[in-house]
Amino acid sequence: MPGAMTARVSLADTLGAILMGVIFSALIYGISSLHGFFYLHKFHHYDPWLLKAAVGSIWLLDTLHLVFAIWAIFFYTVFCFGKPAALLEIHWAAKIVVVLSVVIVLLVQVFYVYRVWRLSGLKKRGVVSIAIVAVLCGAAFGLLLAVKTVQASSFLELSRPDLSVATQASFAVATAVDFAIAGTMCYYLYSSKRVIPRIRGSRLHVAINTVIHYTICSGLLTSVTSLACLITFITLPRTLIFFALSFILTKCYVFSLFTLLNLRRGKSLTPDATRQAGESSNSYSMGYRRNGTTHHLDTMHDRPVVVGVHVDVERGIDPVLDINGNLKASTDW
Repeated sequence: MPGAMTARVSLADTLGAILMGVIFSALIYGISSLHGFFYLHKFHHYDPWLLKAAVGSIWLLDTLHLVFAIWAIFFYTVFCFGKPAALLEIHWAAKIVVVLSVVIVLLVQVFYVYRVWRLSGLKKRGVVSIAIVAVLCGAAFGLLLAVKTVQASSFLELSRPDLSVATQASFAVATAVDFAIAGTMCYYLYSSKRVIPRIRGSRLHVAINTVIHYTICSGLLTSVTSLACLITFITLPRTLIFFALSFILTKCYVFSLFTLLNLRRGKSLTPDATRQAGESSNSYSMGYRRNGTTHHLDTMHDRPVVVGVHVDVERGIDPVLDINGNLKASTDW
């Protein structure tokens, strides 16, 4: 029986898959670290300490995640050299990687839920409550998966019914939550866009369109990767391809979070003046601030100026709409 199990071990599907997963994880980690550096360097004066602490903690956990992943692949490539059966052993570093993955995913999803609450105008508590319940369900399945993985000693035990169900449920819930959060964020962003006058070439609409675009991309990035983990676990149970993809999945969560923070700040809008006296008009004055200088753009010269909006690239405060659909300043993140 041990000889049969050894014969079924494929280096390409096990060791090779983990190696490629660690390499791509390191690549994404480097990009995420660069985004994290840009965020802390440019915006640490404006964000609350809690957000900065969360960003630093997530980056630290992501660093530890990569360190233990590298140590795991070192164990499998060096200490298990010439011992195919040893590849079936779940090294302690690999178990820590699973635990760190669950923690990182939970923190990032909590941040996304908070963003949904902010975008809803702090009023849609029902939607946010559902999102919180979904995230907690995902965290429960993830915690169950982490506990089962720590208790397991061999990758062959992943085929046990209890551990298999926990793994499938963890990936499935994470995928559903990511799709739901991305869709909800896009809905509120699009709703904010509809109450603002449509100005062709407006920097305001360009900014909102950009946020929608990157929100969809960020949400789909983690959702598709999580779905790939689920599919490979079900269809390729005798390989470690799903485990390699789980390395990349964790890095995608951190990458999407840091990218969203930098995009939010780079494209954020601050109202300088809402509406001035005068009749409704198709003419608007759009302004942006760069390097301490305010620039104004008039879309039409034959009509009075009605609306003035400034885009503060340096400060970057989120736009918030009041109950009447008017822009108002917000210093919160």
